[in-house]
Amino acid sequence: PELDFQTGLILPGGGADTTNDILFPLRAMTISVQIIDGIANVAMSQTFSTTTPITEMDSNNILLPPPPPTGTASHYQLPMDPTATITKFSASMNNRIINAVVKEKNQAKEEFQEAVDAGQPAYLAEQTRRDIFKISGGDVPLAK
Repeated sequence: PELDFQTGLILPGGGADTTNDILFPLRAMTISVQIIDGIANVAMSQTFSTTTPITEMDSNNILLPPPPPTGTASHYQLPMDPTATITKFSASMNNRIINAVVKEKNQAKEEFQEAVDAGQPAYLAEQTRRDIFKISGGDVPLAK
């Protein structure tokens, strides 16, 4: 079935919908699966290019430049099985490894917003629907 949401690394375009969003291309992906006592442990690694966003083509097959970014708030969305559980998340960005820490939902959202309001890089991982895992990033430098 077709997904009813965007997936991957996304820089919102600032519009009321997703029309002007900038999508960054997936450059590499590895998946490993380990099955123990009937339970699958799946590890996935994805690499995105944040210097060459995906562009649209017009009716004459000419590439159109993406709209200019309106900020540095980005998000990463991944579809997942509604019965799956995320047990670990880490990201490597600008030669830094960021490991997720589980916190109470409201506390995590408050701390994320405080960091964004202070102009500090911040990340928030959440399950927005039973089938969507989302990482939001505020004031994140995407150019590297």
